[in-house]
Amino acid sequence: MLKCCCCIPLRTGTLILAFLLLFGQIGSIYSSRSYLYQYGLPVYASYTAMGIDVLLAIFCVVGIIGVLRRNLKMVNFFAGFYLFLVILSFIKTAGAIALVIIYQSYISAYCELEAGNGAKTTQNIKSACETAYIIIAVIIGGVMFLISLLNVYFYLCVKSYAVELRKDQASYAMLGNRDSFENQPFVQQPYAQQPYAHKV
Repeated sequence: MLKCCCCIPLRTGTLILAFLLLFGQIGSIYSSRSYLYQYGLPVYASYTAMGIDVLLAIFCVVGIIGVLRRNLKMVNFFAGFYLFLVILSFIKTAGAIALVIIYQSYISAYCELEAGNGAKTTQNIKSACETAYIIIAVIIGGVMFLISLLNVYFYLCVKSYAVELRKDQASYAMLGNRDSFENQPFVQQPYAQQPYAHKV
């Protein structure tokens, strides 16, 4: 993979992803704090969620620093972290689908009760609720699955940048400039001198 989203350089795309994840974690930290005061959740539960979000935000910062400094270890760490998020995304998708299937009867019964306004449920209302349930379940499952596939693509972008960075470092090491690699603002693939080039 040479580009992210067909037109964005891998380094820039990885940096954008790291910043987006960081902003998402910051928003999640704020939401956890809001839920604590708004819904009266247990303090330990809210602060546990906030602690996890802070840890994930730190991982994103590591990725940002790694990309900016072209640090291979940090970029590999961020790639591993993103792989964890991809796996977690598929687990969440499977869990959401399972919950929808398990609670199908409860959701349908609630729909029938609300649609009938407490009156005896007619066959038309029951059929409409079942149809609405199927449509909602397909939409939710489909959207979450597409998001998971999108995360797989973004992970491949990050991993491709890590591979590109490893090749660049190896090329600089061959030229004896590995120590100065991280200080280069733009890294181009060096080329070896032709052994049979004629001197003028």
